[in-house]
Amino acid sequence: MHSRIFLAVGLIATSGLTLANNEIKAVKVSGASHPSLAGELPTGTLTLDRETLASMPASNLTEVLDTVGGLQASQLYGTNGSEASLDLLGFGAGANQNTLILLNGRRLSNIDLASPFLSGIPLAAIERIEILPGAGAALYGNGAVGGVINIVTRRRYDNSAGLEVNGGSYGSLGGSGYATGHQGSLSGAVAMSTLDSDGYRDNNEVRNHSAFADVRYQQDGIEAYFTANGEKQELGLPGGRSEAQFRN
Repeated sequence: MHSRIFLAVGLIATSGLTLANNEIKAVKVSGASHPSLAGELPTGTLTLDRETLASMPASNLTEVLDTVGGLQASQLYGTNGSEASLDLLGFGAGANQNTLILLNGRRLSNIDLASPFLSGIPLAAIERIEILPGAGAALYGNGAVGGVINIVTRRRYDNSAGLEVNGGSYGSLGGSGYATGHQGSLSGAVAMSTLDSDGYRDNNEVRNHSAFADVRYQQDGIEAYFTANGEKQELGLPGGRSEAQFRN
């Protein structure tokens, strides 16, 4: 067994340099994992705040992101905003390998390069969305050649709730609901959504179920949070269409 100990020692030399009142100003180098640093993001960053999100006629996160110029959200293998391919700067089929999705500064993109699950994150739980076009690997690691999308949930939730039920042709029936609230130093949000549809082709049915939970604790300069997001989807793939089906 080998053990290693790493020690770092810093030394500031001020030979021939006089600082006013002997004060050294703080220098922040960060990828904006905290709301107070949101104003220090790189030039060209687009931030969608709470007011902007509330004014959009969108029902899910994918529809919000699809309105941003230079960002394309393609729903190739899912519905209801699930498994959408987010493409910054036009990488096409390689979008999932070059656009990094973060949730509160933590990697949400799958390591197998599949599309991330976004339908489980309710808009009511989002404080802001930071979109950084261009290479961001220096701050966030691999998979950020095209850019980074950081979804930041709220630090403190208000007391609110919402319920939505929808239906349509081909046996489509779904719904979603959420509840947020706070009590003392604790606040949180829970949300669930579901969608069942037979699809417009044979073997094209979809069953999508998602859940989201976010718990926050703030007191005396201490802040902690726990966020969980899960989704299950069953999607039938009917295969290629014949020439007669194309003409029809």
